[in-house]
Amino acid sequence: MDNFYSWLMLPPALGINQDDLSRVVPDRMYESIPITRFADKLIQTAPVQRLKHVSHLGLMPGMAPFNACASKLEHTIGTYYLVLLVTMYPPLRQYRNLLITAAFAHDIGSPCFTHSAEPAMRRIMGCDHESIVAKRFRNSDFHNVLKGERIEFDEVIALLMGAHRDRILSQLIHGTLDLDTLDGTCRYGLMWQPIHSGLPYNPRVLVHYYAVENDELVIRDMEDKLCIAEHELFKFTTTRLNVFSQIHDPVIEAPQVMLERALHFATEKGELTKKFFWLSDEAAINFLLGKERNAQTRNLILAACRDQPYVCVEEYLWQSLTDDPTQRVAYLPLIPAVTHQVITALGARQAIADEICRRTSIQPDQVCVPVGVQKICKDLRGLKMLTNDGQPMHLLGPSVNPRFGKVYLHPDLAQSASVVNKVKAAFAAILRGQ
Repeated sequence: MDNFYSWLMLPPALGINQDDLSRVVPDRMYESIPITRFADKLIQTAPVQRLKHVSHLGLMPGMAPFNACASKLEHTIGTYYLVLLVTMYPPLRQYRNLLITAAFAHDIGSPCFTHSAEPAMRRIMGCDHESIVAKRFRNSDFHNVLKGERIEFDEVIALLMGAHRDRILSQLIHGTLDLDTLDGTCRYGLMWQPIHSGLPYNPRVLVHYYAVENDELVIRDMEDKLCIAEHELFKFTTTRLNVFSQIHDPVIEAPQVMLERALHFATEKGELTKKFFWLSDEAAINFLLGKERNAQTRNLILAACRDQPYVCVEEYLWQSLTDDPTQRVAYLPLIPAVTHQVITALGARQAIADEICRRTSIQPDQVCVPVGVQKICKDLRGLKMLTNDGQPMHLLGPSVNPRFGKVYLHPDLAQSASVVNKVKAAFAAILRGQ
């Protein structure tokens, strides 16, 4: 590597010398990312390599007309790069390899189809993608790399769960505005914004302003010539709003809930084992389309893969779930009494869909029901921003993430007004507890 190129890739403040550099990889957001020898060892492990074939969005190409989202590996390497940048800050420099490990570990527990498969994963394995890391990877080649570097696996797990004894380190990995969120939200945003028009916001700018004040992670708005941190935070929150508005749009939400419903039927029939969740997205699709699978699962997967999404025929949104109508705001038709348990209970989506089918005599694989909380707003009050004169600035909050309930129907049935009306009536009655 010639001296000029070395200077571009390895500015002295980064703290990486020539001997510590393994290679440089291209990246759609950061142009080029230097890979340290330690990071390269982690990349070469089987758990990290699998992430090449798992979508950050959780859909296979073709399930949405513009699904050009990153792989989980691309996102993981982006998060690692932000660790390099934040550990340029002297108080954090000594924790670089620990934080690098957490960056590579934070998604190795992601199942195929990521969030779309987590409900089935929780039913079969009793874990989500973060808590599974401690159980599954303790004796893996990933863990073996850590032994060679004298990094405690349990300390990494504590970081992933936001329970590390050093609150600042926990905030960087599992906090209000952690490095995972900074990178991941931006990569989602690039699905709808061409890269040549620039990034929706620049994670590097925000990381540039991270600092430690009185044993607390803060953002210092120093108003230097790079950017004003407050403006970049506004762009982040705007991007997050746009991203989740798109994720809850039927174009993406329909194939996701169809995948969830398909995995529900496969789980009910005992067709999924723990090994399924460690397949690549493509291998998982082939498994679900196998002749041994039940017809309901196969029908839903075929429809999703052929870009024949189900149609949203009913939607409710609430700001509050209280029983007092004066304390509840509905953006769409108001249901008199919706209980928190109905909206948030594990498995509520499938139970409500099954009940709609029972009441309307529709086939179970022709109805999908997402219910839950829309993750639109981000409550930033847990992160302190200090202005140029050291005075604290109030950040956005509280978050207002409405509860929602929707019904998706097979496109052929959605054309029948009588069927749609029966489905709407059944859905409303179920949510009322009738």
